[in-house]
Amino acid sequence: MMTTSSARPDALVCYARVTSASATRLEAGASRLALILSHFAARCTEYAVPETESLAARLGNAARSEAELAAWTSRVAAAFRAADQDAGAVSNQQIKLGHWIAANRLHTLALLPATRELYELLATSEPAQNLAWDSIALALDNSLALAELIIEEAGDAWPLFIPQLIVLLTPVLVTLGLTASTVVVASDGSRWLTEPVQHPADVLKLFHESFWRLMYHPIDEPRLMSITARLDKLNRALCRTLGTCTRPRPPAHAEPLRDPFRGTRDVAVTEMFDPTTIRHQGSDGRLYVGPQALMQGEHSLISYYADEQVRVARVGAQEYAVGIAGLDPGNANGPNNFLSVAQTANGHTNENQYYDYVKDQFFDHLQRLPDGSTLHLAGHSMGGGMIMLMLNDPDVQRELRSGNHTVASVTTFGAVRPNSQRANGVPPDEPAPLSAPLYANTIVNHYVDTDDALALNVGAGHNPQRFTNVHLLDDGQITDPQVAHGAYDQPIYSDLPPQAQVLPFTVDPAYFEVYGPVRIERPLPSPCDVPPPGAG
Repeated sequence: MMTTSSARPDALVCYARVTSASATRLEAGASRLALILSHFAARCTEYAVPETESLAARLGNAARSEAELAAWTSRVAAAFRAADQDAGAVSNQQIKLGHWIAANRLHTLALLPATRELYELLATSEPAQNLAWDSIALALDNSLALAELIIEEAGDAWPLFIPQLIVLLTPVLVTLGLTASTVVVASDGSRWLTEPVQHPADVLKLFHESFWRLMYHPIDEPRLMSITARLDKLNRALCRTLGTCTRPRPPAHAEPLRDPFRGTRDVAVTEMFDPTTIRHQGSDGRLYVGPQALMQGEHSLISYYADEQVRVARVGAQEYAVGIAGLDPGNANGPNNFLSVAQTANGHTNENQYYDYVKDQFFDHLQRLPDGSTLHLAGHSMGGGMIMLMLNDPDVQRELRSGNHTVASVTTFGAVRPNSQRANGVPPDEPAPLSAPLYANTIVNHYVDTDDALALNVGAGHNPQRFTNVHLLDDGQITDPQVAHGAYDQPIYSDLPPQAQVLPFTVDPAYFEVYGPVRIERPLPSPCDVPPPGAG
């Protein structure tokens, strides 16, 4: 049987059994010693012997420590055995892949010559590619489970276990650096091997980057759900140490309430729409703004500060722009987490905490807007997926129609596109009866960096040959997928057609105002339940 690690579960079980027996003997010895010492104390009354008073208790503590060690070892053995069983029913291709990884155990930086054989193996067929990526996903899932177990068992002392984490996890993380379906990119190998891991943030960073590398290829949905749920759990476990439990707006960039009754904030038009992003100003005073303005600066429409994931600004007499944020690992207790990304990518709205949060906030904002308002929706990353899910939700469609609202435009940046015919766009491939007339005149623009692996590959992807209104961006400088996914605030739109270089709406300074959240909530993800990953 091919195993996922060099651990020996049977030996661990044997050690746990011996340690447990030792703990039992120590506990029995502590009881006998307590009885003997009680007789001794009753008879020896001439002088005190304080050294004997806590002797039995100390032996009892040692017995309990032994028992805890035995139980911990047993759980580790069970975890390794489960991992190996998941990887048990293997094909010849899996065995070959395992042999390649074993032969090139990644203890050396000489990776490039070794990749030729792997390239030939993966280039033979799509099933071989899928098999390789599923194996890598399984390894990442198991590694996350192991890190989770170590951190839980070690408590505050878990940094002492960092050397063991490096030994156990580095091979998996290096393998994840070999990305792309049939084009194996080995350039990440040296980075994984030399990456310093000395702090809790370093471990989370490696897992986070592994998630992005994995997004180069669609993987089994239950496995992706399991990986993302574990990432969220690890993120929450470390957030107090890292200071990432929430992302409050800094006092230096505060937005005080201007009108408490209406909920407007004290934000100037040039703070939300930086002057460098204004293409020109019309004779009527309206501002024509570049797309990067929606994410640029500390007061942008698309905001990642806590409680600002759904943000509304008035841009005309009865025109309102709505910005929706995406994934934020820096806000561990927020609703826009890794699991929600996986759920959004697969078109799931049930039990999607971020979708529930965004939908509730959107409905709350609609209540404060006058009937007949014109809406312009914009979203980054998962926020773009939220727009697609919402606008194809019959409840949202009915709410929009009941208020006689118009969705004039949709703008997304690196959107996580739901892999669902019902909700993969606006309008979708198969529009619902209400959606066709509702979005007949909606202007849609999807901006996607060519190095943004998440937007290009997760879910339905953004293939211009399959979907309309997809604008591919390439600045020729950014190649890291994680950096590219967050770089839509840069001036990288100049090579696009003229109509795509400006937003589909103008901003009228005479009417401009920004609204705070109608109700402030800090929804916590459900405690630490990890969905079953299904078949490996």
